[in-house]
Amino acid sequence: CYDWFQGPGWLGPESFPAAADTNFSGRCHPVRRDPGTLAREIETGFAAAAAFAAGVCEARLAPYRLEDEVGKLLTRIADLRRQRRAGPAGRSDGRGFRGMLAQDRAAYDLADREYAVARAGAHHVVTVRDHRAGGAPDRPIKARILRRPAPGTGMVVAAFSYRYDAHLVPALLENLAPAVHGWVAWDDRAAGRAYSGDAVRQAALFEAARDLGADWILATDPDERFESALADRIANLTNDHGPVCWTFQCREMFAAASYRVDGLWRDRPRLRLFPCLPGMEPDGQDLHGFWTRNGLKLPVRPTGLDFYHLRMATPERRRHRRDLYAAADPDRARQAIGYDYLCDERGMELREVPADRAFRPRHAEDGGLWAPPIDAIGNPDPDPPAARLRWLVAHLGQGGAAGAFHAADDIGRSGDTDIGLCAAALALRAGLPDEAVRIGTGIGGGTEAAPPEAFVAGLLAGRAKLALGDPAGAADAAAAALDRVPDSALARRTRARCLPVPERFRHADADWRRWAPEGRLTEGPRVRTAGIAVVVLSLGAPGELAGAVASLMAQDPVPEIVVVNSGGGDAARVLRAHLDHIRLVCTPRRLGPGAARNVGIDASAAPIVSFLASDCRAAPGWVAARLRRHGAGAAA
Repeated sequence: CYDWFQGPGWLGPESFPAAADTNFSGRCHPVRRDPGTLAREIETGFAAAAAFAAGVCEARLAPYRLEDEVGKLLTRIADLRRQRRAGPAGRSDGRGFRGMLAQDRAAYDLADREYAVARAGAHHVVTVRDHRAGGAPDRPIKARILRRPAPGTGMVVAAFSYRYDAHLVPALLENLAPAVHGWVAWDDRAAGRAYSGDAVRQAALFEAARDLGADWILATDPDERFESALADRIANLTNDHGPVCWTFQCREMFAAASYRVDGLWRDRPRLRLFPCLPGMEPDGQDLHGFWTRNGLKLPVRPTGLDFYHLRMATPERRRHRRDLYAAADPDRARQAIGYDYLCDERGMELREVPADRAFRPRHAEDGGLWAPPIDAIGNPDPDPPAARLRWLVAHLGQGGAAGAFHAADDIGRSGDTDIGLCAAALALRAGLPDEAVRIGTGIGGGTEAAPPEAFVAGLLAGRAKLALGDPAGAADAAAAALDRVPDSALARRTRARCLPVPERFRHADADWRRWAPEGRLTEGPRVRTAGIAVVVLSLGAPGELAGAVASLMAQDPVPEIVVVNSGGGDAARVLRAHLDHIRLVCTPRRLGPGAARNVGIDASAAPIVSFLASDCRAAPGWVAARLRRHGAGAAA
């Protein structure tokens, strides 16, 4: 078993299971060997290991059998030794970490190729023509070393290609110069086709970076800029953590100084910094290809740093990018969620680039498209409904309710009632009750809707009208739903929500009763209407409960106070001094923390809810501070 970063170690009865779990990479062996020691151990220990392997079940060893290649490897080692003896004494290639890999690189190549054959292509090995062949002056690869790394540290080389965005390269190099030691670039301007694939370019750049002496590759594009803090962090990332793949957050610029953060746009990690080692080549896809296939299964960690994608900064480029990908991938085989979302600005939320996360140099917008003409690629047809649905689910999963609503509404307008109901529910979640009323009323009042769909549409319309401040309209919608399904608990609760406070909470169908149907509610005549409610959680009505409520009564402003006491006890007696100012829900059954919180949420009217345990006290100014934070945009 061999791996540069751990191991090697010989296979044996004890090590075989652990070695198999790590694909015989050597990571089950904690001790590293230098190349010379490795070569000696292979020469002296191979026979014993081969004898063990001969006794192991053929089915277990078949995918990993390398006897023929080991012979070639030993011959290669012997050749390397002869070459070293023939050269000047003490000669060193001066390339640090990569130089140490020179003798064992053949082992990676041989093992990788044989494993790929045995596993029927499970590992993709990229093969690319030698970009240096013939020394042609018009070769597409350009390379430059900016400075040498400090002794004992790794060399970081940036890799990128350019064509329609060639004018952006000078600013890219200015952005990267403080962080990298050199760069390799593919000049694609002489390509015959309007759009050339990623596979050949990325593979050639990987090889060029390795030839330049790279220990690490920082992959990028001319329309990207890394935040300036990378220059201060790059040495730590590449020298203090061992062999690791690093991700950066891709910030899609939708304006000159702002990037998009709703739904899928919020969290977009991209693997861009990785060791330049055999096994880390690109994955070989022509569209949306990854810069590394991570064949060594190195851990992937976040840098906590951002890079900014400038291509999306204008509506024209967003539409052009959408059309370009749609034409290049007509079946959406390379991206199941499609491409229409790239230029869909509905539900968009933007965030300004923070001053301490900025990049240099500042971008000077030129208004260009930076891309080939669409008619040279194909037809940019709209996404099919299946792709839109997949995008909807993914976007909603990241909190993008508004964008998901618009996608569902687009599909629902074609006559799909189920998707239309989904759109109405998403509109409520996104804070768009007027849209929910439109959809719910349209479906519920239509002659084509089946009774179940009409019932759900009426309920959604009722809840939306309640959110719009129309309790009478909401009550009418709930009554109509009850006419369709008389025993519906949902419709009864919706009707109860239409009642004014405090009748809403006293009603037999009040929402809070779904968590504690046996509970009892009492409400004082002077319960505050406030911007925030505080739910005090109590078990068994301990004496300290009064202190918790008193600390809330001392706040400025005083919040809406809801006390939930479960598990018995006389909470009314403990709180007798405060009963006029609180809403009290008591249940003899012991509730868990989650159920007690749910009771308090459903038994409160304020738009913001906070919690306080009975053995805690609210510090002076606590309520006012929370209101300020929420007013400034804090979600929790």
